[in-house]
Amino acid sequence: DGLAYEVEINLRMIGCEMIQTAGILLKLPQAAMATGQVLFQRFYFSNSFMKHNMEVVAMACMNLALKIEECPRRIRDTINVFHHIKQLRSGNSKWSANDVTWLILCAHGLDTSSPPLALPGS
Repeated sequence: DGLAYEVEINLRMIGCEMIQTAGILLKLPQAAMATGQVLFQRFYFSNSFMKHNMEVVAMACMNLALKIEECPRRIRDTINVFHHIKQLRSGNSKWSANDVTWLILCAHGLDTSSPPLALPGS
């Protein structure tokens, strides 16, 4: 679709790095992260980066991998982590360390029905 080979390779690497980073933040097993990366690569084997948003596809592949590997996480947690990664990559992160900690607590099923005003040690 008119995309240079080097650009496509870089986009594939960035997508896999996003999936790996999200998996680490969500404390997923490596098998789930690897499955997400394989799904991502296979999707773009037959589809174009020009037609499908790489970040959305990476998020969808991660969510599908969570189901395949039976690692239950709320889809909202996945979306929040990918949003955080996107903010960090663009250099204008508005999230504090407390926000990331709160996301990780949510991902592990702790009762977070209301966000804390301050975490211990803050």
